[in-house]
Amino acid sequence: MVTPWDFLSPVTPLRVDLIDLENSPGQTCSITLADVTGNTRKYACLEAFTSEVPATVPGFSTLDLTVDTPQTGYLSTATAVTDPEYDGNSVVRIVFSFEGAGAYDNLCFCPWVPSRIL
Repeated sequence: MVTPWDFLSPVTPLRVDLIDLENSPGQTCSITLADVTGNTRKYACLEAFTSEVPATVPGFSTLDLTVDTPQTGYLSTATAVTDPEYDGNSVVRIVFSFEGAGAYDNLCFCPWVPSRIL
């Protein structure tokens, strides 16, 4: 499943909850953030980033979209690759891609507000 989000004006992505990326082969997710100039940050989440839904622990993990350092999930780690000129404060497109089961919720972002020139 591929789900693109296109924004009419730039935003600053903050975080997203990934759901049901359980410990089964092929359960993966990638998230691509693209800024106004086309530079990207790409996250890769492998199987077991979350537990299975339902389970004794929450079946989701929150991914911080403001950093590109490795992020620990339930039993695996999400990684990111960022273009050198990527601007996380001017994102105009986010693409979620899931292999197997999995979903996302609570995508949080801050709209871009131009500063006033006095």
